[in-house]
Amino acid sequence: MARTKDLISFPLLNDCGGDLTKNWYVYYAYHLPFGGKKIRKKIYTGLNKGTADERRKLANKLIKEKTEWLKSGAYLDDHKNVTPVRIAEVQRKETKLFLEVENANCFKPLAKKFISDIGPALTQKTLRSYNSHINVFNDWLIESKNNVAIQALTRNEVLDFFRMLSDRKLSRRTIAKYVQRLHTFWNWCIENNLTDKNIITKIPKYGTVVDMAPVPLTEDHRLKLKTAISEKEPYLWLACELIYYSAIRPNELRLMKIKDIDPVRSTITVIASVAKNRKTETVSVPASVIKQMKDLGIFAYNREFYVFGQKNIPSQNPMGHNTLRNRFNLYREALKIPTEIKFYSWKHTGAINAIENGIPIMQLKDHLRHSSVSTTEIYIRKRQPKGGVIDKYLPEI
Repeated sequence: MARTKDLISFPLLNDCGGDLTKNWYVYYAYHLPFGGKKIRKKIYTGLNKGTADERRKLANKLIKEKTEWLKSGAYLDDHKNVTPVRIAEVQRKETKLFLEVENANCFKPLAKKFISDIGPALTQKTLRSYNSHINVFNDWLIESKNNVAIQALTRNEVLDFFRMLSDRKLSRRTIAKYVQRLHTFWNWCIENNLTDKNIITKIPKYGTVVDMAPVPLTEDHRLKLKTAISEKEPYLWLACELIYYSAIRPNELRLMKIKDIDPVRSTITVIASVAKNRKTETVSVPASVIKQMKDLGIFAYNREFYVFGQKNIPSQNPMGHNTLRNRFNLYREALKIPTEIKFYSWKHTGAINAIENGIPIMQLKDHLRHSSVSTTEIYIRKRQPKGGVIDKYLPEI
């Protein structure tokens, strides 16, 4: 078993066996909250002149002063940016002071402040994702690095974390999110004068390359799903239609209220507090879908109710985060449709069909509520043939 280092070596006099011809000194040493090396001190001043009694009298005074200084915890303010040390004997007052300073700079309490600061600017979904990634990193720190202060961590040590994620077969895209969020955390630490360097930099691209983009539905898939869902769960089918026709994202859909729908103008307003891009924007809705809403009696409910409420009807509380997706998956499995088809595939399907039917790219950008046309091009590039329908241009062999 490794020997435990002492937190403090309290002052003692080295009188060289009483030999007045040699240099007497008072010796003491201590570890700092962020200090890997032991700080050693020797005081010679005044101890090498006068009689032995006079020297011992001065030494006792110095020993008393330095002992009180060490026990008070004042020495903990001496240094800030060195490596932490693990200490036993936590019941001692001076050790408790030591650990309070060290633990205040550990990842978990700082991450809690970080989330509190950035939370108001994030959607609930993004905030949950941040919390999840932060908790995974914190658990790894406690298990593998003994919960050291952030100032003690190095880039090479943190690379071990990303390698661990890669060993778990996480996708490159998922690991990139961990990198981005931890990079943001370290920037926050710099802004709050907790450290002067962001160690989450130049991180290699760990993880498996996985194409996670939802696959557009074929005409056969659409027909099967429409027949099955529209008859048994009209609200779920309404959700599919709104994603397909109006490109409303699932979480925006879940938090949509009746008052956001204008049945006269056939529009839905996606308010900033629920929108992914944090902007209030209005999208169009086909008249047939508005009619379907009227047939379901949606506009007879309280305008403050969520359209997709609990118990599968409008109510004052929205459905759970994954309820619509999970119910869609049940139909997909029952119909033996490939798992590459996602609930969100309705949006991709609508975008591809719109392109194939001649919608201008700028109009599609506005419809999808993308910030730039390059985003729209990337969005459709994977599922749209680069050369279009080639048999239109080549003669038959």
